[in-house]
Amino acid sequence: MAVLYGFCPEAALDTFSLGRGLMPFIKDCMRYPDKVELAADDLTDNCAFVSSLVVRLMGVRRIKIFVHRSSMDFISPKTFKEVSVPNLKRLAEVLVAKGIGPILHLDGNWDLNLETLRELSAGYCVVQFDDPTDIFLAKEVIGDRICIMGDVPADMPCLDSTSEVDEYCHRPIEEVGKGGGYVMGAGYEMPPNARPENFRTMIESVNKYG
Repeated sequence: MAVLYGFCPEAALDTFSLGRGLMPFIKDCMRYPDKVELAADDLTDNCAFVSSLVVRLMGVRRIKIFVHRSSMDFISPKTFKEVSVPNLKRLAEVLVAKGIGPILHLDGNWDLNLETLRELSAGYCVVQFDDPTDIFLAKEVIGDRICIMGDVPADMPCLDSTSEVDEYCHRPIEEVGKGGGYVMGAGYEMPPNARPENFRTMIESVNKYG
């Protein structure tokens, strides 16, 4: 089996949010923005170093960066742009310079943050959305710069029929995949209780419509 990622780190602000708890973290951003920024700088430097080391040991030059507490479900687009993006952008640029492909796993709704994502390195980053984000809007806003991955809902391979899975996969392959820059797949992960025939249908849809 091919290994998809050489390492799976977490973005600095998301680490703080999970470590402190959401409300204390939000208060930190409001009360001590300079300290949060300095701490994020340090953590980003360490993340880049460890990521490069592990990727070299693994021999897989791709990493998955979890950015699961920076969507508009958790923080405002303004806070995301001012506090989260600078270090996220710097981490991606350091990795790209080392020949490592960053894949950003973006949980939640990112519709109002799509324009800000254009600041990421064009032609090198992949962003993985799950179903709350409008993947067709994402194609319009960032599709000329960033590869889009997703966004088959996690429950669909478990609960829906093969015809429903096929129908769902059809549209993003043709619309988001138009002109390239699209990886069809699960929005989050393939559930362990996914029905084999639905998993097979997802794979076959790429050949059928792509």
